[in-house]
Amino acid sequence: MSAACGDTEANNDNPGNAGGNAGSAGSAGSAGSAGAGGSTGGMGGSGGTAGAAPVTVNLPQLVDGVALANTAVYKSVPLHIEVTGTMDVSAQLDGKDVPTTPEDGGFVAELPIEGEADGELPIVVTATSADGEDVVEANGTLVVSARGTQLTDFDVDGAAATPRLHRKGDEAWVTFADRKNGDREAYLWRIDGAGRPVGDRIPLVKASEETHAARTAFGTQGIGILYQHSGGPWSNRFKVVDFDGNEVVAPIELDPTNLNGSFGGEIAYADGKFVIAWRSNDGTGGGGQVMWASIDETSGDVVGPKVVAASGAGTMADEIGGFEPFNNVHIASIGGRSFVTFVRGLYMTTPDFEIPRSQLVIVEADGTVGDAMYLGGKAALRFHHEARVFNHGDGGLLMSTSNDLLDPSNNPPKLLDGQLLDREGKIDPKSVQMIDAPDDRGEPFFLDHPNHNGVLLWLDHRSYTADILTGSIQLMAAPVNADLTVGEHVFFDHADPIAGLGQLHGTLAGTNALFAWIDDIGGVTMPRPEIYYDCAWY
Repeated sequence: MSAACGDTEANNDNPGNAGGNAGSAGSAGSAGSAGAGGSTGGMGGSGGTAGAAPVTVNLPQLVDGVALANTAVYKSVPLHIEVTGTMDVSAQLDGKDVPTTPEDGGFVAELPIEGEADGELPIVVTATSADGEDVVEANGTLVVSARGTQLTDFDVDGAAATPRLHRKGDEAWVTFADRKNGDREAYLWRIDGAGRPVGDRIPLVKASEETHAARTAFGTQGIGILYQHSGGPWSNRFKVVDFDGNEVVAPIELDPTNLNGSFGGEIAYADGKFVIAWRSNDGTGGGGQVMWASIDETSGDVVGPKVVAASGAGTMADEIGGFEPFNNVHIASIGGRSFVTFVRGLYMTTPDFEIPRSQLVIVEADGTVGDAMYLGGKAALRFHHEARVFNHGDGGLLMSTSNDLLDPSNNPPKLLDGQLLDREGKIDPKSVQMIDAPDDRGEPFFLDHPNHNGVLLWLDHRSYTADILTGSIQLMAAPVNADLTVGEHVFFDHADPIAGLGQLHGTLAGTNALFAWIDDIGGVTMPRPEIYYDCAWY
């Protein structure tokens, strides 16, 4: 299950305002705007008298006038109201008055949702000028649900994969792959703030072969698609389409001659370029490589492919080891450079064998590949599982999950560590354990945030420690503090992902984190992968 909306995506979406556009002062106003003393039927509005500051009101957490709140997670949710030229703001939810409190840039109304049945609740916000002459009304809808929103149905659409959430202006979009129309295809679908479809699916790849996975990034002019089709068992391609699904850059074969595609891959966008990272192998279990390329979004000009990292023997004579069969690679574009993370084996004299370690390689815009750096330091005795990199401010945030080999317990927990990264590629040597809790955690997804140092989404196994028979993998969300530790978390108990296969992805709508993931109520014995969507409020 997954869903999220924001101003960045895997690290790269364009900023988008989730609220309506303000009309000009004194104008009659279209949907989402209103003239002086008027009201709007949209998300935001404006009005004003000559010579006075216009009254405007905007609800940035709403997308297409809609937001989603989970009644199994929250008793109330904070609605942030952006205003100008206003002395007084009032709010109503489902016809009942809700108190408003001033905050920087506007007001906040704590919307009570405890005990509400699943359905729609109308939101009305009224802003009044200091002289009482100008009144502007903004309207929206709060969809309440104890189970989020189901985007795909296994019985109708088949197995779903690779959900990605994006913002384009005021709009929210999701891309994914499933078998809705027979053979597996990648789709683009516009959604509102509750994750409900707006219009029809748009096919993206339109290849003769099935598209098993499609990882996407939104550019300025179009959508970059890193996708996989059958061939040993996977073969990697890349193409660019416009926002109607029309081809802009024809498919590019990515795997080197005589090599096959491997599991995983990722894509990012910045400054007119899509940058991609993927894995290839020789089909014998060896010869693994992490590859990189940059593609201009309009001309299709390619820099690369370049080998970022290759497998080795993992011995005292050749300390570089190999790659696990199912291990993701991640990428972020920061300051004109590509930052690629992955897990690869490293021989260590203590304990005298190869262990998997999280690594980072920086690739310059011209394709120059730097040396591998080790998250947490090369000498750390950690058994690593994941290495991820996210945009954070002007730089980046590295995350890795690992077991501490010096932990004396029989079953050391899988720890989540974070390290800051500047835009030049210098890693802060201080590695911070972001979450202090028993058992494992994994698949972290990070979003920069306007009011916090960030928001973290992840899958958590701590409930197994309380009771191994009734425990489950829980989807959690929490703000990230300045020291990289997480604040108070909430968990979405209806989520039922499989460890390592949740494919969490998100974005922002104002201060809200919208996210999507692969839910699999059937479990590992009878898998039924479906895409779900929900929202964390801040």
